Amino acid sequence: MHNSWFVINSILMVSTITILGLSSPLYVSAQPDTYLPDSKPFGLTYGEWGAEWWKWLNGIPSDRNPAADTTGVFCAENQNVSVPVWYLAGTWGSKEHRSCTIPSGKSILLSPIEVLCTPAETPTLKTKEDMQNCAREDQDKVNFVKVTVDGTDISEIAKYRFQTPLFNLTLPENNVMGIPAGEINGVSEGYFVMLKPLSEGNHTIRSAGSVTEVTVQGTQNFASDVTYDVKVE
Repeated sequence: MHNSWFVINSILMVSTITILGLSSPLYVSAQPDTYLPDSKPFGLTYGEWGAEWWKWLNGIPSDRNPAADTTGVFCAENQNVSVPVWYLAGTWGSKEHRSCTIPSGKSILLSPIEVLCTPAETPTLKTKEDMQNCAREDQDKVNFVKVTVDGTDISEIAKYRFQTPLFNLTLPENNVMGIPAGEINGVSEGYFVMLKPLSEGNHTIRSAGSVTEVTVQGTQNFASDVTYDVKVE
């Protein structure tokens, strides 16, 4: 995954070693190149980047929102050309296959599963601690999470679970929450992964996660699974 790996063609390294006089092929799976969980990509922690991801996503009206997109046509919505990071959306609980063209040199931030807890949707959340507990308790119920780049899983994905600080975001008219436009605050927790820039050309990224909650009303399931055919140019 990280700098200790020697990567050839971003997928597989084949070398020849000699053991007891015999030559044998050595196959090494190349891990996707990510920023370390305890790092601060471009000056922000992963938790802070999670807040930025939500600001991007929830700042887009529902009729153009990338999380509701079935083809990838809205992949470039609200992307900031002056920021070295490109955001990829999950889904609102479906399985999708999208295409997206990403400028060369951009790192890619995605989230396979996460939750946003805000008094705007849940009025019983009165304090920051209420929102933190809400987010943590939800993500404790996650039972599946996976990020794959060009067929190779990101290992130790559990290390990419983060909680954001309390943050503000501005909702537009016709927002995805279905509430009046304006500024709200909230706390998120979930899995956030930032990939270092991919090589120019075609790539495949899969981001998936699910959560199961058993209540007196029955079992409630949420699952998001999206595959991106990415062209970097």
